[in-house]
Amino acid sequence: MVKKKQPPPSKIKYDKSHPPISIRVSQDLKEQLDEIREMSGKSVGDILREAVGTQSKSVKNAWNRGHSLAKSKYGV
Repeated sequence: MVKKKQPPPSKIKYDKSHPPISIRVSQDLKEQLDEIREMSGKSVGDILREAVGTQSKSVKNAWNRGHSLAKSKYGV
């Protein structure tokens, strides 16, 4: 029986510190992403990092607003 080739230790270490992700998107969304990538000259990873940063701020602000509202409305 043939054994599967073991990746080098450096590849294992890199994959551990930079885990790969995979997603499926519609053809329309892929075309939009490709268009953004071509216009900006950025990689898909860079675009994703910017989007996560933007959404992170938005989510934190929404949570803070909701928490403050609930605290003022239901706080004792």
